[in-house]
Amino acid sequence: MAKLIVKVPVGNYENSDAINRLIGYISTENHHPVLIGGYGFFPVTVANAIDEFNRIDSAMSKFEPSQRKVWHLIYAFDITRSYSLALFIASRVALYCHRKGFLVFYGLHSPDSNNKQRGFHIHFCIQYYNYNFYKSNLEYGYFLNILDKLSKDLIKTFPNITIKMEVPSYA
Repeated sequence: MAKLIVKVPVGNYENSDAINRLIGYISTENHHPVLIGGYGFFPVTVANAIDEFNRIDSAMSKFEPSQRKVWHLIYAFDITRSYSLALFIASRVALYCHRKGFLVFYGLHSPDSNNKQRGFHIHFCIQYYNYNFYKSNLEYGYFLNILDKLSKDLIKTFPNITIKMEVPSYA
């Protein structure tokens, strides 16, 4: 049975260049471009993603100041799995988060002997602020609820995959 590891890296992503740095990191692997995707901006390019994430952050932080700008999320296979399955999961996770009102950018990283992950892994940058002004921002508890819903949905779709959550505990 394959295992899908869902990680939320420790970090507050509060600094002024958090968006630029995270999207830049996600869009390359060992200084090579990777397959990218996203929801909430078009066309899907690194520059458009950075511009739109920063635009939403700048506009929304005037009404509801927050230190956090984005969430970093990783879905990693414990063994090498198919590219198409990883891409399917990337699209599904990104679309679900976007439908909840958040900009999403992702990059599909391939198996690499230098990585701790042995298979494909997907990095996501998810906007903290909801672009629907009247909806909830992505506070930690809400973020965990979304991850739980996504995990249940993926287990229902792929019953032969187990999901291990690796999330930090925030006060």
